[in-house]
Amino acid sequence: MFPPEITPPLFQWHEESPAAKSWIIEISCPDGTNRIRVETPGEPMRYGEIDPRAGTAEEFARFTPDHATIRTWRPDRATWEIIKKHSVKAPAEVTISGIDGSSVFSSGTVHFLTSADPVGAPIFYRDVPLMLSPPSEKGAIHPLPPFAIPLIKWRVRNIGDTQSRVVMENLPTCANCHSFSSDGKTLGLDVDGPKNDKGLYALAPVSKNMIIRNQDVIRWSSFQADPALATSEPAVKRFGFMSQVSPNGRYVVTSIGPPAVGNTHQDKNPDFAPGLSDRLFSTTYMHVDFTQVFYPTRGILVWYDRQIGKLRPLPGADDPRFVQTSAFWSPDGST
Repeated sequence: MFPPEITPPLFQWHEESPAAKSWIIEISCPDGTNRIRVETPGEPMRYGEIDPRAGTAEEFARFTPDHATIRTWRPDRATWEIIKKHSVKAPAEVTISGIDGSSVFSSGTVHFLTSADPVGAPIFYRDVPLMLSPPSEKGAIHPLPPFAIPLIKWRVRNIGDTQSRVVMENLPTCANCHSFSSDGKTLGLDVDGPKNDKGLYALAPVSKNMIIRNQDVIRWSSFQADPALATSEPAVKRFGFMSQVSPNGRYVVTSIGPPAVGNTHQDKNPDFAPGLSDRLFSTTYMHVDFTQVFYPTRGILVWYDRQIGKLRPLPGADDPRFVQTSAFWSPDGST
């Protein structure tokens, strides 16, 4: 199902028959009107724009045998508007046939609807280049080499527009894992501190022009859920992972290390914040299609109340024998 304001999509299909020289696109609207028939050369799949600061096409544009059989067609805007208009109440049928002259060698059909409800708001997303970290960097948790962090762009796009807008770039540190309150008024953002410290978290009101100041940033290591568990190394058990802002923006739920986790693997990654190597598993792969995996090996859920400034364990998800992470809120924020 497509939203009504979306721009013309790119249709893709696999063609394994060498006999097919061109393709017929036939679109039947459910009301029986505006039957559309287009012949297309079926352009091969192409890679999108590559930031030259991140690499070259020769480094990254490696087609697989599966890619080589892909053909594409994008309807013009006028044709797409007709299709959307006549596929709201019942699905349109699209048939793609490979031909050579009058002979048909292949055929496939898809159906889709157009929603009556628009998206009604722009979409925020991050544009992260695909890059490989140097082989010497083992275990580091970042989406790309540290020198390339400024290449990350934050973008906003209305799906009715053909281009996005860059709203932030040239970040000095990794500030990526984020969530918004469902009322759209609050942004929560994990911010990396020195030595790959994952313990900083920013909460800021959403506005046309946003500035995240020191007073908007909290440090999970500054909280002690139980005074009896105080330690001289609070960061060992206090850095957040996969935090989520509640629907009304008052609370944050996150995963932290359980008390007394220890710091036994610090010698393996001396440049990491204390306790990081005991909380998470991380490894990198020297292939741009799949560069890194990391996941928690310890963690309990805690919730933070912005109004009173306290952090508390979440009953039922605070058992140190298990890994509790990646929590999310019910739509009404009650659980």
